[in-house]
Amino acid sequence: MNRLTLFSFIFLTTLSADTPVRRITINDGLSQNYIYTILQDRMGFLWFGTKDGLNRYDGYSFQVYRKDNADPLSLSDNTVTALHRTGDTLWVGTAAGGVLLFDQRRAEFRRLHHPFPDIAPMEQRQINMITSTRDGRILIGTDGAGLFIHTPATGRWGVYRPDSAVTNSLSSGHISDAVEDAQGNIWVAANGLNLIRPGGTVERIDRGQEDPAMPGINRISSLMCDPDGRVWVSYRLGIDLYVNGERRRIITATAANNYFWCGKVRRASDGTFWTTSIHHLLRIDAASLTAEAVAAFTDQRIAGGFVIDRSDNVWVGTAGWGAVMYNPRTALFGRRSGNFLEALYGNVYARLNRLKKKNNEMSTFDAGMRGNEFRIPFRSTNGDLYIATSDAYIFRMTKDSVVTMHTLAPERTPERKQYSATGFFEDSTHTVWIIRNSGIVRFFDVPELYDLLPLYPDAGAPPNSSGYSDISAVTVTRDGFYWFGTPTNGLLRYDPKRGTKQWYRYREFDTTAISHNHVLCIVEDPNEPARYLWIGTDGGGLNRFDRTEERFTSFTERDGFPNNTVYGILTDSRKRFWISTNKGIVRFDPATADMHSYDVYDGLQSNEFNRKEFHRTVDGRMYFGGVNGYNAFRPEAIALNTAVPEVVFTDLRLFNRSISFKRDTSILRLPVEFTDTVVLGHSDNVVTFEFAAMEFTASAKNRFRYMLEGFDEDWILNRTSRTATFTNIDPGTYRLLVKGANGDRVWNDVPRTMVVIVRPPFWRTWWFITVVALLFLSTGPFIYYRRVTELKREQQRQQEVSRLLIESQEGERKRIAQEMHDSLG
Repeated sequence: MNRLTLFSFIFLTTLSADTPVRRITINDGLSQNYIYTILQDRMGFLWFGTKDGLNRYDGYSFQVYRKDNADPLSLSDNTVTALHRTGDTLWVGTAAGGVLLFDQRRAEFRRLHHPFPDIAPMEQRQINMITSTRDGRILIGTDGAGLFIHTPATGRWGVYRPDSAVTNSLSSGHISDAVEDAQGNIWVAANGLNLIRPGGTVERIDRGQEDPAMPGINRISSLMCDPDGRVWVSYRLGIDLYVNGERRRIITATAANNYFWCGKVRRASDGTFWTTSIHHLLRIDAASLTAEAVAAFTDQRIAGGFVIDRSDNVWVGTAGWGAVMYNPRTALFGRRSGNFLEALYGNVYARLNRLKKKNNEMSTFDAGMRGNEFRIPFRSTNGDLYIATSDAYIFRMTKDSVVTMHTLAPERTPERKQYSATGFFEDSTHTVWIIRNSGIVRFFDVPELYDLLPLYPDAGAPPNSSGYSDISAVTVTRDGFYWFGTPTNGLLRYDPKRGTKQWYRYREFDTTAISHNHVLCIVEDPNEPARYLWIGTDGGGLNRFDRTEERFTSFTERDGFPNNTVYGILTDSRKRFWISTNKGIVRFDPATADMHSYDVYDGLQSNEFNRKEFHRTVDGRMYFGGVNGYNAFRPEAIALNTAVPEVVFTDLRLFNRSISFKRDTSILRLPVEFTDTVVLGHSDNVVTFEFAAMEFTASAKNRFRYMLEGFDEDWILNRTSRTATFTNIDPGTYRLLVKGANGDRVWNDVPRTMVVIVRPPFWRTWWFITVVALLFLSTGPFIYYRRVTELKREQQRQQEVSRLLIESQEGERKRIAQEMHDSLG
């Protein structure tokens, strides 16, 4: 058993134009790219059966199970062709190893053997499918040996095989699928369609004669019984639906649609049905039962693996290209290739190009222009459409489709392109103005528009040397002021009545000034338009300008804003901003500063968008262009992912070494995902818990918070980090609580819990303290008696020494006295 960790998350790709999908391949840790089968278990893990082992996936890393010749409880064959779940047991079918029961709590595989002596062991036949009936019987379909029915509760076995001598037998021993219907009948795909009645009799359902030119045309690949009791039959030329014994064609494969070899049919929680053909992912509308291709695998072939997870993400296994996940919610962001000018104004451009050709004009309109050349046609309040060219011409198309052409510079002007219009705006008097380098030109219905109102450079603003247009953004506020954004000089307010200008520029270390001099977009506040302006900058984030106090407030990466480059701001009908950046699109509420970010995992063309490429149509649809195309969507249709993620523990590490329940039995008795109590020693003072949220829509964006009760005072917001490390935990009993949220920050309020017991060192255990106390109590009197005795003896010795000393002194005194008496005598 191997554990492979992904250091970079799954990349996104596009299998058909404009359909974003996520792919897992061998490069991401998958053991092999050929996916036979996919299953989601009770805890939420995804399991992939491949040509080289069984893979368990938690959204971040893989655990791979393979055959080990030294371990009889390992996988019997590395080619895993079928999976089924009952409780915490996985039924695993293989190509040459029969059927195994995998006990997830013990991580052990045990082989299953049928009792029929006249039938070859299941190891000699590939297992094509495993499923169960409502009463707990297990149906096992083989490639040539028929259909086995096993009852685990009683150990009973049965088998259905073709018999040429018996009319009511299976039509073939090749079983591709089987399913139980609402009446207890078992439908069996055995090349043809068969029915096993509850009493055990077999009926063959006639599906017409085979076409000799197309052998195997009636071969069935998959069966499914939906909640309404209808049976779906997938086969080479499409899908049939059986209702009360009547057959109805749902999908017909043709050379035009290439929907050949339809696969498994699965139902999502919203009632939508999903299936595959050999090269397509197909969505079937539940009401009309019509199919449409969502993704085309043009150079790749789909294998048998197909499942819809708990969040309604669709997982597809391919025949050599790994697993692909499609999130149906990504369609709401309307990813498209190219840019939206052609989509919105392609017909207009085509007409104007024909007009220019007729007038012998050499230049043409380029609907694919990007960057500084990007010019969005402008529609005035009276319905007229104004279109600028890159060679200094203006076309006006009236609401009656009358076209007039105007020029901003004489025909032979050198560097004529410098006079080209970069945009338009309409003031409070409904006058249309043309924006060009260094100023604006008022539009009149005359051929030549040369009268420029210069705005800068002036004494307050030096010349523009950035390479971008002199005026990068404009808006007109309700009090009549013109507000211009520039690439090097910040924000300009122009009073058209007085002809006065006021510049607002960046000042270093002044948090009340605009945060950057490169302004990319300007919009009025939808709630208080008379007071606030919102400004997007290239490097300074989002700015709110309080016109009353002449004060700017910035929202940058430091404040939690996703990115400091704000390309475009559009306002929806709910007075929320939708903002394009270099890290996706941000939905921002200007009243509360609440924000939510969207990125490629949500269906955006890329995380990087482009300057100038943002537009809102009169019906409220928004368009944002970027490096890989554009997104076109209705803001009100973008809803949160409400799938609540379950949290599981995936690893326990001591001093950064993973703990195995088979090796470190004193710490773990079961795999960590099934463990609710961990016992640590006092020296295990660096412990790490790893966890995962079983929500695969955007695993890299899942968030976590945790708290070790008794150690932490409050919840620790871990953001997207999946580990919690603790050091020097005092001995005692604790509870580790972990909560998870999906990428849209929908939290699971029921935490995953792990009891953590830290054993004290032996000198702090109750038994050691008790023994010490008993020893003290039992030896104390003896020590006391011995000490008192020693003290008494010492006292007696001292007394004896004192007596002897006194006697010695007295004898000496008498001797001296006698000697003196004798000398005087």
